Amino acid sequence: MLARKSNLGSEHLRAYLNHLIAQKVSSSYLNINVAALRFLHTVTLQHFLASIPDRKMRAVVTACAAGPRVFEVVALRVRDIDSERIVLQVADGKGDKKRLAMLSPKLLELLRAYWKT
Repeated sequence: MLARKSNLGSEHLRAYLNHLIAQKVSSSYLNINVAALRFLHTVTLQHFLASIPDRKMRAVVTACAAGPRVFEVVALRVRDIDSERIVLQVADGKGDKKRLAMLSPKLLELLRAYWKT
C-alpha cells in the first residue's frame, strides 16, 4: 500500500486524501493524486535521495521538501527545529512572515544526524 513505503506517516497521507474527499473532488482527480503519491514515494524519492552522497545536501534537499524555500532552509538554525511538535519554524520567510513547516519523522532523524556530525 502507498502509505507503508512513505516517509510521511500513513496518517498524513490519509488526512490529505480525506481532505480531497471532503472537498468533493472528482474520483478521477482523487485517483490521479493517489497514483502520483504512490509513484513519488515508492520510486522517485527513494532513488533520488539515495543518489545524494553528501549528508548536508541530502538534509537541505529533504528540508526543502517540507515546504520552505531554499533560502529559508539554508538560514535555519538548530533552535528553529521544534522536535516536540515536529515542525520547522521559518522566521524570516517570504514577506518577512513567520510560519511553520511540518517535518516528517525521517527528516527529523536526518537533521539530527547532520547536526551531530
